Amino acid sequence: MSPSQTLEDVVILGKAAPEEISGGRLTACTGAWSKHRGFIRLYPCEPTENLFQRWDIVEVDVKRNPHDNRPESWKLAHRDQSSCIEKTGEYQREKRATLLTQLEDECVKPIRQKGRSLGIIQADSIDGLEFREWEDDNDGTTQTRLFEEMEEWRPETREEFDKEIRIQFTCPDCHTQQGYHNKTLLEWGGYLASKKHEINSAVKLESFYRLNNDEYNHWIFIGNQNHQRTAFICISIIWMKDNTPIYDPLGGAYPKVSSEFVHPAEQE
Repeated sequence: MSPSQTLEDVVILGKAAPEEISGGRLTACTGAWSKHRGFIRLYPCEPTENLFQRWDIVEVDVKRNPHDNRPESWKLAHRDQSSCIEKTGEYQREKRATLLTQLEDECVKPIRQKGRSLGIIQADSIDGLEFREWEDDNDGTTQTRLFEEMEEWRPETREEFDKEIRIQFTCPDCHTQQGYHNKTLLEWGGYLASKKHEINSAVKLESFYRLNNDEYNHWIFIGNQNHQRTAFICISIIWMKDNTPIYDPLGGAYPKVSSEFVHPAEQE
């Protein structure tokens, strides 16, 4: 059993929709960042507990999962999840756009090539959202199979909202043959907003994300799947007014991975 340790200065960035893990429990994996560790994935996080919100800064007791060797992945150390987490502050509003800018990549492909499983892209353009019937992948698993092995996965509110959300966007330096990405959007806030506000069309949900408002910049927070490392989905969309100032980095670099990270191709 791996020893537990405490991650400090963890900034919460986004939470994916719940998925079912062993024992029938629901969990919502959370993406974050730390100046000590770079990008971080936290799980299992009970979706009904108010453990943290975007931009919270927390200390969290974690351990490694032998079934997930991605360097960004950390498992909460205790079954009592609230005992693992201590909120220590909130990331300053005026510095948020600077943080996102410093963590950007130009496209999904370089993130994959560097062996990372999390990344942020400031979208060059977003063509829109699409509601689509849930489909199975070629291997018989759902498209939204993310972070752990499971039999089937659907949002907890699938009976009220039975379609997946997809987003089509272009990167500043898109490396895809078609010149754009079309990916599953798993941000839990999108599904909850669809239910709460009875949003039944992609156009209405686009307004929720300010996608058609030229006064906003949008960052796409992406992550890959544990059992299909080359497949990336959109964990969340982060938007801010385009007049939000970008400051010069303070206090050194903004790491994307831990200094302990070794690219898989370099491992013996």
